[in-house]
Amino acid sequence: MSLLEKLPTEILERVFLFCLNFDMPRASPVLCGKLSSQHVYVEAVMAALDPTWEESYARIKGGAPADCEMDESIAGCPYIQSALFRCRWASLQILQRAESAWLRRAASVKRSVVIGQQLIDPPDSVISDQWEGSADDALQHRSSIWRWIDKDKDDLFEADYEYMCNVATGLQCAEMESLPWIPAPPQPPRGLLSIRSATEIPESLLKGPWTTEMVKHLFWFARAGAQVDWLDSTSGEVATAGLHTAIDQGNLPVLFLFHCLGIQEGLSIPLLRSAMNSGDGDRLTVMTRLMYMLVNTRLNAEWGIELMKMQDEAGRRGRSSDFIEAVHYRWSTMIQLNS
Repeated sequence: MSLLEKLPTEILERVFLFCLNFDMPRASPVLCGKLSSQHVYVEAVMAALDPTWEESYARIKGGAPADCEMDESIAGCPYIQSALFRCRWASLQILQRAESAWLRRAASVKRSVVIGQQLIDPPDSVISDQWEGSADDALQHRSSIWRWIDKDKDDLFEADYEYMCNVATGLQCAEMESLPWIPAPPQPPRGLLSIRSATEIPESLLKGPWTTEMVKHLFWFARAGAQVDWLDSTSGEVATAGLHTAIDQGNLPVLFLFHCLGIQEGLSIPLLRSAMNSGDGDRLTVMTRLMYMLVNTRLNAEWGIELMKMQDEAGRRGRSSDFIEAVHYRWSTMIQLNS
């Protein structure tokens, strides 16, 4: 047994949280066993994301909207954060527990807590001399903050997720004119705590197939401001393969999230042609979602020409062009709405 393995668990945990080397638990079964606890996982998430959370949260406290652009100068190391998210234990549940723990810690050291759109100052003992209400009011006030951190925050996440799913599947409406115009790319409801946009999303969440929990996990990344470099990264290659899977499955929420993550950079005419002839579920709705991604891209006009070619080709071969005409109608309607 090495000297490192012989260290008491409490000291070993402090070493791990200081260096944030996520390969350390993989070095030996002994280290893995000593560092495998919910407490260590939550503390590791907070340690890796604290600089970014601190700055993104400070911007909201300063009056910036939650969906404001996070420039690349924001604090935090995307490489450490990417290594964290690649850990199998970094589940959605652990990430949400870490958010709650971080917000509790923030509220206990003279910081405001954002509830909805309102800044609330916690009446903690540290600032009791500034609290003008009674002790009972202070206790009730603080209890409401803890309740929001512990429960309402997660309820808000679930509500935002349900809203995203409704928007993603809303393209099943029979008439495009009845839909609200959605800019490209859309923005999901943003959470209070962001991550570096350069942080890599785990490949398992990009390539699919997806369970409901995996879709929620992917939504957490989009909600935190993550992006995918579709053209010049390994993640882009994996996500492109995942795009084919999402099309084949007819998975509208995942296609919507891919749009939020910048998928329009990875679209191509051959991929769209392939999508016309494959996939489960409502193919027209899937094609409508894909065409939403084309808005304001160089491929938009090219796709209109391609649809006319496909109609001519179907006519020459004596095949039905009803589906192609329905797709072309929706494409032309989008052009009109966008103009």
